[in-house]
Amino acid sequence: MSIPISTPYSLADAFALYITRHQQTAYAVARAIVTVHEDAEAVVQTAFLHAYTTLDRVRPGVHFAPWFFRIVVNTARDHVRRRKGRQEARRGIREGPGKKGPFL
Repeated sequence: MSIPISTPYSLADAFALYITRHQQTAYAVARAIVTVHEDAEAVVQTAFLHAYTTLDRVRPGVHFAPWFFRIVVNTARDHVRRRKGRQEARRGIREGPGKKGPFL
């Protein structure tokens, strides 16, 4: 994502424009993966934050949308993996040490 030198916009202004432009699609992508509304919102917020903090590492000529949506997908998949791991851990605790669980 490059901003021409002659533009009156700062990097933050340009990024705010991208958020406005891509927020609904990012939510739809996240929601398709995580299925829970609040989780999808959290995924999108995390993805935008990650994208903003790593803008300096984007290669010149890379288009914002495909790069950003890859971040959304990866963030959503990470969220699902973490949630699944927590559910398995809780299930193991409920079953107790004397009962056969999924790890025995």
